[in-house]
Amino acid sequence: MFRSVAISTTFTIRAVGATPIMMLRYQNYAVPVLRLGCNVASDMNYQKRCLHSTGMADSTLESTVPIIDMSMSDEELGKSIHHACTTVGFFIIVQHGVPEELRARMLQQARLLFSELTLEEKEAISVKHSNSYRGFQTMGVNVTNGQRDGHEALDLVSESTRAIVTRSSDSKFKDLTNYGQNQWPDSRLLPDFRNTTEEFIDAMQAVGLRLMSACSRGLGLDPHFFEPYFDDAYWSMRMIRYPVDSEDRMDDDYDFGVGEHTDYGVFTMILCDDVKGTLQIRRKGQSEWTNVDPVPNGFICNLGDMLARWSNNLYVSTPHRVLRPQKSNCHPLQNDRISIPFFFDPNYDSVISPIGELVEKSKNPLLFDPIMYGDHLLAKTSKNFMV
Repeated sequence: MFRSVAISTTFTIRAVGATPIMMLRYQNYAVPVLRLGCNVASDMNYQKRCLHSTGMADSTLESTVPIIDMSMSDEELGKSIHHACTTVGFFIIVQHGVPEELRARMLQQARLLFSELTLEEKEAISVKHSNSYRGFQTMGVNVTNGQRDGHEALDLVSESTRAIVTRSSDSKFKDLTNYGQNQWPDSRLLPDFRNTTEEFIDAMQAVGLRLMSACSRGLGLDPHFFEPYFDDAYWSMRMIRYPVDSEDRMDDDYDFGVGEHTDYGVFTMILCDDVKGTLQIRRKGQSEWTNVDPVPNGFICNLGDMLARWSNNLYVSTPHRVLRPQKSNCHPLQNDRISIPFFFDPNYDSVISPIGELVEKSKNPLLFDPIMYGDHLLAKTSKNFMV
């Protein structure tokens, strides 16, 4: 239960590059809203709801992550995305077009997956039955930087045939593959799970395409530049349950929900429970970690390694990690946090290299050689699990 507070309606409009930012202030804290041509009163009210609903009014807020309203024009959206990607590498999108009813159903189905299925029923779709890194993982099966992660999860991935790649006999990946079929829970146990998930996937791909178009505009490229790389986008998604951190640490030894990492692809969009103090980012040149908490009806977004590569590090792929949730931050009837990251990534066989004009804009020397996205992905996923 969050206490009611009086929030100051004082705000400022300041320019950051070409993008004005509205800063709603609560005492000494500020939440930036990237929106051009905005209705100030409307956006102020939205920020008040965000502060109250997430409990920010009861905690110290060091807000570095902008909230981007996707109902703005394409040109305005491009400028806002560009600002976020060249600074913090994280942002939160609202007014994205994904119905709240679908978001709620997706979270409900994910929670049912973890709470209603027995361990035996989950193990029937275990990742150990897949040669393409799909399926269910119990606590500690997923690995980050060689350390077991404190979560259980289900991984679903595009079944595109573009992932059927014949690699040379001297390739270290010659016996490995990302191509395969997803493992779905028994429909007799969760009759609405697959339909809801597939509806959610379609909606998220539409959001991903809008982000790529905005990204093109923000970078000064043709608005359709990235389209050929995403006509068969190799998406993936995870449904993750992070149990609360154990007070006595007698029953497990997992320090983190997920250890420090950057994401592999282009854009990640996260739907999650309203639980604070779990997702953290560490900005370039800084040693401290900053919380990134959810806002109502929003998706937390970050860019990944492939967008950093395309832009020759003009765009920032920011390290992040996930802490185990604290019981005091969870719903009174729950002992966990559900998170559903959706990874919107290019065609499996896309060859990614720095874009010529962006090398100059980045003011960096040429930093990356060309790489097929599928090779980059396989190098990562082949090390993700200890079964």
